[in-house]
Amino acid sequence: RAVSTTLEPGGAVTIAVSEAGTIELNGTAVTIDGLHKGLLREFEVEGGNRSVLLMADGGTRHKIVVRVLDIARLAGAVRLSIATRPPGEE
Repeated sequence: RAVSTTLEPGGAVTIAVSEAGTIELNGTAVTIDGLHKGLLREFEVEGGNRSVLLMADGGTRHKIVVRVLDIARLAGAVRLSIATRPPGEE
């Protein structure tokens, strides 16, 4: 079930994916291969909060968004939210 909501800052681990395919985990650049390990580390730091907010540019390829979501789920994410970044916030 899809629900539109607003997440408070700090309420989730944030993954940002640019149109070029670069990935940031809580503001730090990571590779697609390092994302799983980074998520496990972030979930440990967050003390059990396993919410993920995926921020993607409007032009980001669907394939990479799906791959990032799959990796997040495999790392143990229990709540996944997707948002697009407003123009100019890249």
